[in-house]
Amino acid sequence: MEIIRLAKELSDLFGQDIDSLGEVKEHELKEENWTGRRWKLENITFSLVSTNRHIQLYIDSQ
Repeated sequence: MEIIRLAKELSDLFGQDIDSLGEVKEHELKEENWTGRRWKLENITFSLVSTNRHIQLYIDSQ
């Protein structure tokens, strides 16, 4: 799945996600409320989030 691959590539770039959830498992994506993943690089947060069963990548600077 593309999301699993994207999450792995983000982890390779930025290291462990903020919540230490590790790699995304396929069964997680079938859950109603997927937890998602977040990474932080200096003052930028990258977040994979599920909204209405659509997964989106957000990039927020603080």
